[in-house]
Amino acid sequence: MSIEKNGNFSGMVITKKIKRAIGLVSDIHFGSYYSLCPDNFELKSGNILKINDGQAMILDYWYRFIRICDELNVDTFFFAGDMVHGQNRKESGINLITTDLNVQQKMAMTLIEPVLKGRKSYWCAGSGYHASTPGHDPDESLCEKLGNKPDIHAEWLGNVALLRIGGKRISLVSHGGGGAFVYRETSMGREIQWAKMAFANQKLPKIDLFIHGHWHWFSYLHEYDAHFVQLPCWIAYEPAPIFTKNYTRFQPDIGGAVLLLDDEDRITVWHYLYPLPHIVDEIRDI
Repeated sequence: MSIEKNGNFSGMVITKKIKRAIGLVSDIHFGSYYSLCPDNFELKSGNILKINDGQAMILDYWYRFIRICDELNVDTFFFAGDMVHGQNRKESGINLITTDLNVQQKMAMTLIEPVLKGRKSYWCAGSGYHASTPGHDPDESLCEKLGNKPDIHAEWLGNVALLRIGGKRISLVSHGGGGAFVYRETSMGREIQWAKMAFANQKLPKIDLFIHGHWHWFSYLHEYDAHFVQLPCWIAYEPAPIFTKNYTRFQPDIGGAVLLLDDEDRITVWHYLYPLPHIVDEIRDI
């Protein structure tokens, strides 16, 4: 595959040959009123689920992103956790379409299974809170169910994974990175420095790329010899107390990213972000 970009150099065309394209997806949260969801989804009872206007926007964004992945010949996906929302134990299931983890998984399979046909996928665990049941991870069983489908390779990686791509570059993939709640950019830089110390102490290989989810926010930090990708999500603002007390800071980014590796093993990350729907916090005329 050859991707061409026109530069401002008297008509010169800069060409970059891409040998790997990997789709990066995190934090879909199937089962929430505010997240990606298939339309006209039929429950076992025969009831038909209609999505709200905000979810219809997110569903359209999902199809747009997948079309881009097709155009870029994405051959692999990394899923960085929280594919299903879980049971919201502390809120007794508030803000959920359903607390049934099996139904949440079926919603996920409806939209993810067609995407994975003929592709490889690698999955990381999400937040312990969204796993809901101690000892059982619904994301893991979702991965296993998809892996049993024809022409789909879905591999569960657990909480953290070191993946070599292109034969040279090593990616660290996990759901959550550092713990800074508000100063998230600082957390990203700190994790890069800690990784360099671990490499110097011969505890870890040199990590070229960090891929994390969890914060529902996109950021891409490229230092001299390290890339850090903080992935966006597929869920609009939800009125949970942890988000409400920092409402203006925690307006999410909706979308995904594609990791491109060229023939010289240089890393490029293209993000695809979409306008944020406001489902519960829309502007009201009074």
